[in-house]
Amino acid sequence: MGDRLTPNQALARGLAVALLGAIAAIHIMWIPHKLSEAPYMGVLFIALAVACAAGAAFLSLAGPRLTPAAWSLAAFLAAAPLASYVSSRLVAWPQQREVVGSWGSPLGTPSVLAEGALLVLAVAALSGALREPSVRQASHSERRAA
Repeated sequence: MGDRLTPNQALARGLAVALLGAIAAIHIMWIPHKLSEAPYMGVLFIALAVACAAGAAFLSLAGPRLTPAAWSLAAFLAAAPLASYVSSRLVAWPQQREVVGSWGSPLGTPSVLAEGALLVLAVAALSGALREPSVRQASHSERRAA
């Protein structure tokens, strides 16, 4: 198929880059609060924001051979903060006891939505669901013939 992206793949990459930007921006807004409240959380938020920026660049620039790695990184960058958010609401983390059971955080909800959307998008990309129908059919036919 060469180095050209299909329209679905290009749209998915653009959306993923935007979602990574949203995840980074939301966590950047919380850094000052987290550094004073629970410094280790502030450091994790900084690391996530930097990783999201790097992941967005990687996903934007990845050629065909690196595309699965870029989508895998995007999936990780969505799943890790999502799992952390859920676990911190279920079990008290050090210096974070007050967030247990607090599911309606003003920035937590948009972050969870962006992370969930990115995770679904990355899984779809990795599964091949974003290929054009003719490519999916050809791939299916090739597997049946083998």
